[in-house]
Amino acid sequence: MRKVKPRRLLFKALAVLISVPFAAAAFVYAYDCAAGIYKPYKTIAQNGKYPEMGAEWTMRNVHNSRLPFDFLANGLTAWDLDGDGYDDWFLTQYEFRGNIYVIKRPEHPKSVAQWESTLVGTIKNAESSCLGDLDCDGIPEVLVSQGVEGTAEPTSISVYQYRPSDKSWQALGKIPASVGKGHIHFIRCADLDGDGVPEIIAGGRGNTGAGTKDQFAGIEYAGLFMLSAQNAGVLNVKNYHKTVIDPEIESAHGFVPADINQDGYTDIAVANSDFDTPKDRMGLFVYINKGNHSFVKSKIYADNTLYAKEQVDVGDLDNDGENEIVLHRKEDFKVFDFNKGAHHVITVEKPACAQNRARLVKLADINGDGKLDIIGALIHENGKLGKNKAAVFVMLNRGDMRFTPEVIKWGDGFFGFGEFNGEKWDLCVTQDIDRDGDIDIVANCEEYNRLTNIISVVWFENPSK
Repeated sequence: MRKVKPRRLLFKALAVLISVPFAAAAFVYAYDCAAGIYKPYKTIAQNGKYPEMGAEWTMRNVHNSRLPFDFLANGLTAWDLDGDGYDDWFLTQYEFRGNIYVIKRPEHPKSVAQWESTLVGTIKNAESSCLGDLDCDGIPEVLVSQGVEGTAEPTSISVYQYRPSDKSWQALGKIPASVGKGHIHFIRCADLDGDGVPEIIAGGRGNTGAGTKDQFAGIEYAGLFMLSAQNAGVLNVKNYHKTVIDPEIESAHGFVPADINQDGYTDIAVANSDFDTPKDRMGLFVYINKGNHSFVKSKIYADNTLYAKEQVDVGDLDNDGENEIVLHRKEDFKVFDFNKGAHHVITVEKPACAQNRARLVKLADINGDGKLDIIGALIHENGKLGKNKAAVFVMLNRGDMRFTPEVIKWGDGFFGFGEFNGEKWDLCVTQDIDRDGDIDIVANCEEYNRLTNIISVVWFENPSK
């Protein structure tokens, strides 16, 4: 029997080890090509399994960073610069490299491959961003929250100010009052105290990964808090002080500032849900604003089936003059009429093709009939979102709390790697992008990448006009 030299065995073993990742990459790219992942997107006129869902809307690119590893476009807000009722600037940030972009709507959005954008700056682990006019000069500032993933720095919020003189963005630095514990992963601006100057609202989670309940004993949570300026209208990051709204909430991602009880003060609604939130703590929470930076917390719905930072939105769905809170769940939407009591809940069932892990929910009048419709979107489950799943869809409001589902985009059939790679629709802004008289949708898809982004920020053209 011929002896094999140890050195040759070592070389063979190394060759196998080196070839495995290349073979895996070749396999997944071959799968993507076979599934049509990289095809030029064409509108699907009809899904053979669900013909009643209608035709897809046309999807067009807004922004897709092609820089290496510039992944995870997980923020989206917009701003109307000239007061004409149409948003001019859109903001997103790519979490992985931390690049922050202000994107300008082009004059002819149907005819450009990608909208013009400006790199505002770079923040480590850029978890969330928003536009807010902190100094009330009509030009919004860019705010970005830094998480604690991949960095030893504490969580914080940074501010950038636009300089019209040279059309550049100036970094004003971190807000000292925001530097602290936990992991800030969602920020928005809203006037909470009624003085005409927006406050900064921030929500977060603990700074450790998933684990058992016993491992939660030492976690410090970012909670839910607000930052208000001591000298209102004067922009200085040192002027802000912190007011804690809820120090105990485990996940304050996706909160919505809105006047829920219509008393003139902006309240807050949020679903406390994440992959590691203790099940007995999951549910829908509201924080009623009593003025003077004081809030009354209520848990109006308990649900231990939540998982994926499910979102809520607030609006008058039944046109009775009072707001409802809508929670997007895997199987359905729950509609809560807070003004009629915590137990006044209506279930709006989703079609089978839309029953999947979900996050995004947005209320808007899609077909211009004077009634708010429900926009919903799904996220992958362990990397997979099938072609027969309505990745983005709308529930058209027919009155009397009856809804008809229609597809906006079918899933691509992409197969990602595990929990954190796949087709994952995150946030949206509703706006008449092409100025044809109906509401279009701008949306971001957070984790959809291989070695480069497949979808980041896109807009869907409403076919009704």
